[in-house]
Amino acid sequence: MFLQHQEQRELRRVICDRGIDGYVELVRLPDILPLEEEAAAYFEEREAVQCPNSPGRCTGLVYASWYRIVCRQGRMWAYHGVAYDV
Repeated sequence: MFLQHQEQRELRRVICDRGIDGYVELVRLPDILPLEEEAAAYFEEREAVQCPNSPGRCTGLVYASWYRIVCRQGRMWAYHGVAYDV
């Protein structure tokens, strides 16, 4: 159990907590994604947090407000801005 949580921590970590305004996390993407375009498509499909569309309501759910794909030390990473629907 501890090792599983340790692996999860290495794949995704909060790097800036903005309180009620959300947070920024750094997400490690799989090694099989050599190009930035492929990494962006993977991130949008599997990692980005999507909030259901509910007009006129404050759901309190999280959603991806922005992201940026970068290559660091030969590996693709995503900076992911997460906000709250309030």
